[in-house]
Amino acid sequence: MIPSSQGCYKSLLTLSAIIPNLAHSQPLVQISVATGIMQQDYKELSANTPNGIFNQETGNLNIWQIQANYLPTLSISKLNLPLSLQGLYRHSNGDTQYDGYLQQGQMLIPFESTTKNNLQDIQVSIGLRLTPQPVQVVPFVAYVAHTWQRGLSQYHETFSHKSLALGLSSLWQINHKWEILGLFSVGQMQSAKINVPQVSFSASLGTQTIKTIQTQLAYSLNPHWQIALSANYQRYGYGQSILSNGFFEPESITKQRSFLTSLNYVY
Repeated sequence: MIPSSQGCYKSLLTLSAIIPNLAHSQPLVQISVATGIMQQDYKELSANTPNGIFNQETGNLNIWQIQANYLPTLSISKLNLPLSLQGLYRHSNGDTQYDGYLQQGQMLIPFESTTKNNLQDIQVSIGLRLTPQPVQVVPFVAYVAHTWQRGLSQYHETFSHKSLALGLSSLWQINHKWEILGLFSVGQMQSAKINVPQVSFSASLGTQTIKTIQTQLAYSLNPHWQIALSANYQRYGYGQSILSNGFFEPESITKQRSFLTSLNYVY
């Protein structure tokens, strides 16, 4: 958040009961618990600085995540639709290093500090399994609610947004032990907001697209247990807010790279 004088980002329940006509003939249910790190790269943009960046915050955040997947078949008359349902909750927290400026009047003062971060993502998705194993292709739609509490040295900001994404995933069962997953999605951000109670500032933010790429390699220890390694890249941004109570939030870009280790239970 910048004063006006400067002149200028994915509650978890099993989803098996939400559709009444689901066939339960040997569905696959997977519960996954994961932990890892997220490399956060956040930039606020400004035309008044030499490099066009008012500040940049980078650092590694800790992640823990729980996820449930359910693969039922929806029967409508003589039509059977193989579905893929998913619910996910992710929590990330840690410190990033603030490298940028403070502004007093028209003067830019170089400034470095530490920012505390607390992020939460809730995601639910539904997809259609177009092909069976060993190569399973699933187009899907996902709804995501995101909250980011950003603790600066002067005050605390809370960013939030919702998004609706379309994506495609492909799961390749290499053999009875190994499988690999690839996923890509593009979403449109909705209802983006910032709230800073200490200075009575609250405003809507411009919305942009959200792009996500993910890959995962899993190994089956036995018929019920898997271990997996995954990598995820996400990019999104917020547009500049209007002037409110003497402040505005500039345009920003966030890039996140996550690396997770998970333990999966399948039944």
